[in-house]
Amino acid sequence: MLKPALATLAILLFCLNACSGDDDGGDGCSGAATSCSAISSSSCSDQSGCSYAIGTNVSSTSDDTCRGSATACSDIFSEERCSKQKGCHWK
Repeated sequence: MLKPALATLAILLFCLNACSGDDDGGDGCSGAATSCSAISSSSCSDQSGCSYAIGTNVSSTSDDTCRGSATACSDIFSEERCSKQKGCHWK
């Protein structure tokens, strides 16, 4: 009677270890997304979570900025979006 219980426990432990989704080889987006303030105005719209802000000098783009909070790599769940987010990579 003890053997089936041990076998069940062994299977559960194996699954907990194998199915945990930890960082040793599973698919996922990782890295550190480049902050909006570090991105040029012209590339701002390419970074998820960032938005282009027009400066006070409306006749020039010299004081336009990129603002917002870049979406964290760990919050991106598609390989395509991950590869487009500066600072992130899919593994």
